[in-house]
Amino acid sequence: MSIRWPDKACKRCGTKDHWNIRRCINLGGQKTHLFVCAHCGERTKDFIDKAAAAEALAAGIEILEIPPAYQAKRPKCVVCGAEGAENHHWAPSALFGLEAERWPQSYLCQPCHRRWHAIVTPNISAQPGL
Repeated sequence: MSIRWPDKACKRCGTKDHWNIRRCINLGGQKTHLFVCAHCGERTKDFIDKAAAAEALAAGIEILEIPPAYQAKRPKCVVCGAEGAENHHWAPSALFGLEAERWPQSYLCQPCHRRWHAIVTPNISAQPGL
């Protein structure tokens, strides 16, 4: 299996080698999979990708849904108004580097975000982080 299980002790209880995979929908509306201590429920900042999560399910590993770590109002898309938008950099970091953080940003839902990249940056939209 290609899942890289955490090799560290839980920050809260110190237990090691007892991790569960849990699914959580983030504020941007995307499904994420993270490791949670099986003993005390402490969340890690270690995430796994969709392919590894699918592999875990196929191997019979149970992946339960958990609520977001914090409850906040989900941002709305500035284009269509859909709830659960993600932050979009109008100056892509692939073109602007670190300067991208100084340019305007706003919230776009996943479909509007994909559409923007497909039209404006079709040759770089497949790069990680865009």
